[in-house]
Amino acid sequence: MGVPIQFLDYSYKLHQKGDHLVHYELSDSDEAADPHYYGYLNSDGGWLIMEWNMAAGTYRYCAGTTPAYKTALTGAWAKRADPLVIVYVYYNEI
Repeated sequence: MGVPIQFLDYSYKLHQKGDHLVHYELSDSDEAADPHYYGYLNSDGGWLIMEWNMAAGTYRYCAGTTPAYKTALTGAWAKRADPLVIVYVYYNEI
């Protein structure tokens, strides 16, 4: 599952420089239970978490910018499975 994610960000919402193509590299993974979670970071400090619900056969995403991703126990990665904090949506909605 550890493949990079690439997408076009024409609004520059999740990165600040370069062309429209944004590259996210795998930073963290949690495959202990279903759903599985994969955390990605880009060089501009943007982050993206993918939730793979194997039982339902779905992939959902949330995204933002640092420092919210890895901030101690309150960051997005730490709260990845908390539906009151992290809302996962379809890829086209991030």
